[in-house]
Amino acid sequence: MEIEKILSSVKFDPDFDPSYSFELKRISFFDHYLSIDEANACNFIFFKLAEETGELSQYLAAENRLLSLWAQFAVSGRNFALNERVLEIESLHDVLELGAAVIREIRGYPVFFAGPKVIWEPASDLTHLLWVPKDQGWRQVERMVLASGVNFLE
Repeated sequence: MEIEKILSSVKFDPDFDPSYSFELKRISFFDHYLSIDEANACNFIFFKLAEETGELSQYLAAENRLLSLWAQFAVSGRNFALNERVLEIESLHDVLELGAAVIREIRGYPVFFAGPKVIWEPASDLTHLLWVPKDQGWRQVERMVLASGVNFLE
């Protein structure tokens, strides 16, 4: 699927369901879905908690893996913010700064990385969503995810 076609297929309304033309996979620092007990016991599951509990070094190790993946996507081609309208983010610095904000759950919105043709949808707790066009397949994205030390959650 061409970049323009992908971007024009993204709709900004509450009823938009990307599953019609995109496939979803969850990525995470963790190698499995955390149980409620595991999540409650994890003192580095988000930045503020890690800061408050003295687990910042563990959080930063996890964050660095996700930022590594974000950076791999960002340097692979053009990048577009999907925030009420499509807007190209021309500065690599701005894309990387947004990545840090997304991963720390400070602010964020989906970003389309045109190189690997993937949409990163912010989520929480060191876990995020990736969408690729159904006709594309996951091979390139999977290589990038695994190279960064991030896990797919099945």
